[in-house]
Amino acid sequence: MTSLNTQHYICFLDDYNASDIITIFNLKPKHVIFIHENTKFFQNKFEDVKNYIHSKEKKIVVRSKILNKISFEEISNIIKQYPKENSIISLSNGNKLLSLLTYNLCANEGYKSFYYDTPMKNIISFYNNSIIPIDLKEHSMDLDDCIGSTGGGIISEATSFYSSKVIKKSLDLITSNYSLWNKIKNSFVVQGDYVQMRISNQKQKSEFIRFINALIKLSIADYYVEKDKNSYLIKFTSTQYKYFIASGSWLEALVFNIISEIKEVSDIRAGVKFTWDKDDTNVENEIDVLASSNGNLIYISCKDTSRYETPSLNEIDVNSEQIGGDNVKMVMVATSYPYRNTVHERAKAMGIELIIFDGNKENLKRKLSSILM
Repeated sequence: MTSLNTQHYICFLDDYNASDIITIFNLKPKHVIFIHENTKFFQNKFEDVKNYIHSKEKKIVVRSKILNKISFEEISNIIKQYPKENSIISLSNGNKLLSLLTYNLCANEGYKSFYYDTPMKNIISFYNNSIIPIDLKEHSMDLDDCIGSTGGGIISEATSFYSSKVIKKSLDLITSNYSLWNKIKNSFVVQGDYVQMRISNQKQKSEFIRFINALIKLSIADYYVEKDKNSYLIKFTSTQYKYFIASGSWLEALVFNIISEIKEVSDIRAGVKFTWDKDDTNVENEIDVLASSNGNLIYISCKDTSRYETPSLNEIDVNSEQIGGDNVKMVMVATSYPYRNTVHERAKAMGIELIIFDGNKENLKRKLSSILM
């Protein structure tokens, strides 16, 4: 395996810097130099990235260099401060003009430059007019890393809850009785500590009660009482179980467990509440499911409804861009097509894959697998 002398690692600070961070953690240079514009945004971004690197690798010295304007002379003045013999230049981030000017400088002056190939999980070195693939050790960023490197922090998550045997058995119950489940969940109304289940006829009553008894057997529901001739009140064994059954979180649990079975997936988290500023927890964001596969992140939003519109798509787009930039695949899994046709068209235009779950787990797994590949 070809290696690089990594005393000085020089790169361009960008909105999303995971490719450089992964390479830094693998190559462990003595010094890292982030070149960036002289704006408040990039000054704050540099502090976030520097703090994150130091949280993992305290010995690495992280500095910044201000780029006053994009020009060959300006870039040359910065890079030539470092000896070519033990410096490497990353072309993984920054705009196209920056990359072209820097590549030209490196080729003319004999500096080693490289590009991180995310899907292949290696870096490609451009040196002496040759392209040399250089394997990296396995060091992928999980969700904590992705959010932490932006200055944010995770508040809570449901990954362990969704991984439990009880949840998996309840999902089997739901999918094996999916037609009935659709009727039952549409009858639910949360009323304080209870969930009201409305019933329209005697046959429905028998079917609904059978399903609730199955939830009691799983220790998800505690008991039910008749409220009137057309409804029952169900008491669940915990608030978490109550909202799992009575809200759309069952769908994100299902997607989470299906993706967990796909061997190409290296990391997966679900039901994550987080903030982009770890010092300000008043503004929360939420990710239904986030997975890592083949060096890419997959951001999945789950909607157990047909009433989702453009703001839901915008939320996926904004959060995925901040977490992983262009390396994020965006997916929405819903139980119904949107009631407005324009939403489906808008999702396509934004690069968001829309998957409709109809109760068939194998079809859902096949569709998710094709996106993850």
